[in-house]
Amino acid sequence: MKVVTKEDFKRYMSVCPKIAWIFHSLENFKKIVNLRKNKIVETHYKVEMNSDEDFNSSFGFNAIDLYSDLLTQEESLLTKEQLIQKDLLIKQLNDLNGFEISGLPAETIVDGLAVGEAAREYYIEKLYEDNAKNKTNFEYFDFQDMEYHQTIKKTKELLENRNIKYLFEPTFEANDSMLRVRCDVLINHGNRHVTIVEFKASTASKVEHFFDVMYQKKVLEKNGYIVDDVNIGLINRDYIRATGIQNERRDFEVSNLYNIDFENDVKPKIMDIKLPISGESDLVYSQLIRITDKLDNSTKLPKINSLIDGMEANDFYFDGCINEILNFFESEKNLFNSKCQKIKFEYAKLSYKIEEKYCQHVVPYYDKTNFNLYELSGFKASAAIIHRLFPNDIYIENIKSLEDSKYIYNSKNLFKDDQKRVIKVVSNFIKNKKLEAKDIIKEGSYETILNDLKQYYKYPVYMYDFETVKWAIPKYDNSWSYQQIPFQYSIHVIDNPNYDFNDPINTMKHLNFIASKQEDPRPEFLLNFIRDCFKYGPGVYVAYNKSFEKGVLKNLIYCYPQFTVPLTYIYMNTIDLMEFFRKKCDNWLIYHPEFRGSYSIKKTQPALDSSLNYKDLKINKGDKASQTFRQFLDNIISQEEYEIILKEDMLKYCDRDTLAMIVVLQKVVDIIKEYNPNFLEDLEKQKEDK
Repeated sequence: MKVVTKEDFKRYMSVCPKIAWIFHSLENFKKIVNLRKNKIVETHYKVEMNSDEDFNSSFGFNAIDLYSDLLTQEESLLTKEQLIQKDLLIKQLNDLNGFEISGLPAETIVDGLAVGEAAREYYIEKLYEDNAKNKTNFEYFDFQDMEYHQTIKKTKELLENRNIKYLFEPTFEANDSMLRVRCDVLINHGNRHVTIVEFKASTASKVEHFFDVMYQKKVLEKNGYIVDDVNIGLINRDYIRATGIQNERRDFEVSNLYNIDFENDVKPKIMDIKLPISGESDLVYSQLIRITDKLDNSTKLPKINSLIDGMEANDFYFDGCINEILNFFESEKNLFNSKCQKIKFEYAKLSYKIEEKYCQHVVPYYDKTNFNLYELSGFKASAAIIHRLFPNDIYIENIKSLEDSKYIYNSKNLFKDDQKRVIKVVSNFIKNKKLEAKDIIKEGSYETILNDLKQYYKYPVYMYDFETVKWAIPKYDNSWSYQQIPFQYSIHVIDNPNYDFNDPINTMKHLNFIASKQEDPRPEFLLNFIRDCFKYGPGVYVAYNKSFEKGVLKNLIYCYPQFTVPLTYIYMNTIDLMEFFRKKCDNWLIYHPEFRGSYSIKKTQPALDSSLNYKDLKINKGDKASQTFRQFLDNIISQEEYEIILKEDMLKYCDRDTLAMIVVLQKVVDIIKEYNPNFLEDLEKQKEDK
C-alpha cells in the first residue's frame, strides 16, 4: 500500500527529497546501504541532537552510518544497548507517523516521552482549572494505549461529543489510508471545529515543525474538520524549576572582575566554601509549557496558520505535492539526480519560492580515505557543486589552481581563505611526501602563535574538561530545559616546561572528580571543582573549545551566586587550546593534513600524535559518558552497578580527554621548536615588549 507519512512529508519539504526517500521504508534504507557498500553512492547526513543550548562542534551523528551499522551487523556483534536500538529502529521505520530521525540514545526517547506526558498534564490541569472557574464539566480522552483502527473509529465518535474538550493522540487517515496521522493534542471546539497542538522536545518552533502541523491540518480537513488554528507546544526555556519564569536569565552576563585579587577576594571564599542544597520540587506545568502559533526561527515571527494560507494562495497544492512525493519514492533513479528542490520561505510576504541546488546528501561514490573536499569544515554544499561539475576535482590532489575560473560559481569563488589554506597544506604534503613545520604553520602567523603560546608559560596551567548531562524537562531545582549539568571533571596541572604526556605521573599533577549520588550533582561538583582549581594557587585555565566550558561556568554563576568570585576568576582566566587551530578571524594557524578539515580534539590530537588513543576504554565518547550518567541519575542504572562496573571507566575517559589536551600543547610546542629552535627567546622578547 502506498503511504506518505507525516515524517516523509516533513523531510521531503524541509531537509532533502533523497533523505526522505532513504527513510521512507526499511526496504529503501537497505537499498542505500547496498549502494554504498557497492561503491555507487556516498551519503552525508549528520543529524544534530535535538537540544537548543548545546555547543555545536561535537554533538550529532551520521544517521545513515549509525543506522546501517545497526541493521547490517550480526546481532551477536551488537551490544545489549545496540540490540534495543535496532528493535527501536525497525519499529520506528514502520511507525504510523513515519520514521522520525533522532539520536536513538535512551535519553532522546525518554525526553520525548517526558514532554508528551508533560503535555497531557498541562492540558489536564488546565481542564480542571477552567471547569472550576466556569462551572463546566468538560472531559479529556487519552488514546495512547489503543490500537490504530480502534483509535480512528473512536476519534470520530468523541469529536461528535462537545463535552470531550481534549483528545490525546487521536488518529486520522485520508486518501484511502495513504495519509495517516496521530495528533499529540486536539482541542475540540464543537461543530467539527478543532485546534491542533503538536508537542516537541524543543524550546523553539522551527521550519520542520511547520511542515509537521501543515500535514496534520490537511489530513484533518480531508476528514471534514475545520482547523481553527495550529499550535506548537514547546518547553519554556525561561522556566527554572522551583523558581518560575526568569526572563532575564538569557541576558545574564558574567561581570568582568579582572581586578579581582586572589589573596583577598578568592582565597577566603575557598576556605569558607559550603555545600549548597538542591532538590526536586513539583513541576509547574503552566510555566513549563509554552504554546505558540508562530515560527520562532524568523524575526518576522509569522503565524503558522497564516503561512499555510499564504502558501496555498501562492499556488501550493497539497495533493499535488503528495503525488510528487509518491512519484519520487517510486524510483531508485531519483537518488542519482544531481540537484534537489527545496522550499525557501518569504516570511514577510507569507509566501515561498522553490530553490534548486546541487544535492550534498547523496552524491556519486568517492573514496573517503583520500583527501577530499567534502571533509573541509562547512564546505559540503560547495564540494557537491565541484563534484558534479568536475568529478575528479573532489580529490584535493587533482586541484591544480585554486584561482581557476571554473571554480567561479554565481560570480563568486567557491574557495574561501580557510579552504585555500587547507588545500595548499594537503597538496604540498601529497606532492612532497613529507611534512615540515613551515608547511604546518600558517605563513606570517609565527608571532600570533607565540602570542597565544606565552599564556602556557604562566604556571600553574590547569587543563580542565567537563562531562555534563541534560534533560528536556528540568530534573532539579534551579535548572532549566537542556541546561548542561556538570557531574565530572578532570584537571591536568603543569607547573614547569618539562611536562611529558608519556610520563604524566612524574611530570604533572592530576585531579579528578565524578559525582557518586543519585541526586543533583552540581553542589558536590562545585565544592570539589573550586577547591581543585586553586589547589596549587591561581593560574591559567585551559579548555578545548572554551565556549562550552565557559557556558557551563556562566550557568553555575547564575544558579549559585554565592560562588560568583571564584567561578568568575576561573571564567575570566580560561583560554582556549583550540585557538591554535580555530579563531574568529584567523583560522588554522596550525594545520596538519590528518586533521581532515576538523577542529575536534578527536581529530587534532591523533593527527599530531597517535600514540594516545581511546581504544582501550569501554566508555570512549562524551555522549556515551553523558548518557550513562543520566541513566544512573534516573535510576535506570543502580547505585551498585554504577560503583562496581561504570564509575572507574567514566573516570578514565574524562582523564584521557585532558591528557589529550596535554598532547596537543606538547606537539604544538614541538612544531614551533622545529620552526625556530630559539623560539623561547622570541617569547621572552614578546613578554618584555608588553
